[in-house]
Amino acid sequence: MEARVRKPKIYQKDNEGTVTVNNKIDLNLYRVKKNKKRKAKAFTKISYALIVLAIFFSGLVVLTGYTSITSNKTKLHNLDLEIAELEKQLTSLSGKIETLKTDANIVEEAQYKLGMVYPDESQIVYFTFEDFETKEPSKEKHKIIDEIQAMIKSFTDSY
Repeated sequence: MEARVRKPKIYQKDNEGTVTVNNKIDLNLYRVKKNKKRKAKAFTKISYALIVLAIFFSGLVVLTGYTSITSNKTKLHNLDLEIAELEKQLTSLSGKIETLKTDANIVEEAQYKLGMVYPDESQIVYFTFEDFETKEPSKEKHKIIDEIQAMIKSFTDSY
C-alpha cells in the first residue's frame, strides 16, 4: 500500500478576484464571496427601505403640522368673525344707551311709566338767601317758615 501524498494547495488570485486552488476554482471561497455579495445586496435593500420609511414618516409629520396649522387658522378666522359681530353689537347697544340717557327720554319714561306729574305753581315755594340774612324777619316771612316747620313736623309725627 502506497501512502498517498497530498499535493500542497496553491492559492492564486486572478485579475477578476477569483481564487483558484491548483488551477481549480475553490468553491468554498466562491460561496463565501457570493454570500458576501448577497448580504451586501440585502443591506442596500434594507437601507433603501429604511430611507423610504424615514421619508414617509417625515412626510406624515409635515402633514400633521400642516393640518394643525390649518385648523388653527380656521379657528382664528372664526374668532375674528365673532369679534367683528360683537363689535357691531357693542356699537348698536352703546347707541341705544346714549338715546336712553337723554333728558327727554328720561322725562318721558318718568311721566308715562312711573306716573310723574310736574308740580303746580301753588305747590312750589321759592327761598332766597336774603330771607335768612335779615336780622329781623317780618311777620309774613315768619308765617311761611312756621308753615314749613309745621308741615315737616306733621310728616315726622306720622312716621
